[in-house]
Amino acid sequence: MNGRKVAALGSALVVLGLLTGGAAGAALAAAPGWNALVAGATGAPVNVPGLARPIVPDASHVKKAATTVSRCLARWNGGAPAVTRAWAAHHGTRVDVTVMRTPTIGIGGAKRSVIAQCAFGVEVGVGQLALVVAPLPGSKAVWRGELVRYRTRAALDGLARRFNATVTTAGKLRLR
Repeated sequence: MNGRKVAALGSALVVLGLLTGGAAGAALAAAPGWNALVAGATGAPVNVPGLARPIVPDASHVKKAATTVSRCLARWNGGAPAVTRAWAAHHGTRVDVTVMRTPTIGIGGAKRSVIAQCAFGVEVGVGQLALVVAPLPGSKAVWRGELVRYRTRAALDGLARRFNATVTTAGKLRLR
C-alpha cells in the first residue's frame, strides 16, 4: 500500500490494523465483521454529527462484560448520541451491528486480554458508510465514528446485503 493511500484513509486504516471482528452468534454469522467494513474504504474520512474522531479502541480499565450483537443493539438504542441517531434516521438505511475485538498486551507482555466493543456500519448513501464505535459501558470514553466512502458502489452493496439491522425513523436500530 502506498503512502498516499495510507494518508488518505487516515484513522480507518489504523483501525483496520488493530482490529479483528465478526458478528456474534450463529444466527448472525453471515453479517460482515469490522475488518470487512473498513477494508473497502477510500479517501479521507469525514465527521459524523455527534461523534468524536478518530476511531480508537476504548482501553479504559472498566470491567468488560461479554458483548453480543443483541447488547450492541441495546447500546445504540439507549446510548448513542441523539444527534447521531437523528442523522442516521434521516440518512441511514441498512446497518451492520458487530462486535469489534481488539487484542491488548499489558506492560512487559505479562497480561493479554481482548477489548470487545460494539461497532456499527450504517449505510448512509451511495457508496458511503458511517463507521461508529460505542464506548465500553461504565467508561468515560465517548462515542466515536467517521463517514467513509467506498471505491465502488458495488463494494458496499455486496457487504450491505448481509447487514443484520435497519434504522427506524426514530433512529433506533432493529435486527432483521
